[in-house]
Amino acid sequence: MLLLAKRSGAQWAHVAYKGAAPAVNDAIAGHIDLIIAATTVLNSQIDAKLLRPLAQTGATRHPTLPDVPTLVEIGFPDLVATPWWGLYSPGKTPKPMIDRFQAEMTAALKEEGVTQRIKAMGLTIVASDPETMRKFYTEQAQIWGQVVRENGLRAEGG
Repeated sequence: MLLLAKRSGAQWAHVAYKGAAPAVNDAIAGHIDLIIAATTVLNSQIDAKLLRPLAQTGATRHPTLPDVPTLVEIGFPDLVATPWWGLYSPGKTPKPMIDRFQAEMTAALKEEGVTQRIKAMGLTIVASDPETMRKFYTEQAQIWGQVVRENGLRAEGG
């Protein structure tokens, strides 16, 4: 949200929520004017016409919303931000355990039912091994670390 505001010249107040659910509820109720969240979180509200998608933050259009343009398409060529999830283990986890978990996850992600469900949600598998994930994570940390520093963001205690 802050990156979009900076690049677009828009001025709005950023409201940090503790999770998507309260933000979605406030958007539906009209307490906030704009929400950025994962499509998988918003699709049911979009389908029910409770929320109207304006743009997508991915590099390409989302398969569940093919008529909604990306920020790249509407004039922000370097603004791509997609939600992602990773699986992590404690730093001292033995390598054989990590290798086995990775092999089991790779096998699960090749099962037809799993891949169909992933595609139906419009998700993409970015990394399937620890090294690729480490590289992806490092790139994301650099991008979003800069946003944090530029905006003087701080974690709140909780």
